[in-house]
Amino acid sequence: MASTAAGAGTASHTDEIVDKDDPRRPLTDKQLNFRINKQEEPRTDYYLLAALMFGMMALIFKYRIFVLQSVLCCVLSFTNSSSQFDVKQFISAVCLAFMGLFVAYVGPQARHFE
Repeated sequence: MASTAAGAGTASHTDEIVDKDDPRRPLTDKQLNFRINKQEEPRTDYYLLAALMFGMMALIFKYRIFVLQSVLCCVLSFTNSSSQFDVKQFISAVCLAFMGLFVAYVGPQARHFE
């Protein structure tokens, strides 16, 4: 009988420990506060992406229409630019477009372009 009383005392003691550490108690809950990062990354400019794609296609397939589309996409991207502007992407697209123009119209392989 003494062993049952000791066992019952132990069970109630573990219940008290569980009650203290129970995360479902509403009085001890802490609300999480998330910090919002104010500085956002620049949005992807799809005109510049198209300009890069057309510039690469112009150099690979040797079509002048792709060079002109690449230049047009660069101009459209510049006119639609906002305060968040990715300068590196713009410079790379413009350089590729003008390199394609030079190769298509002035360079030594200009006669191979259609």
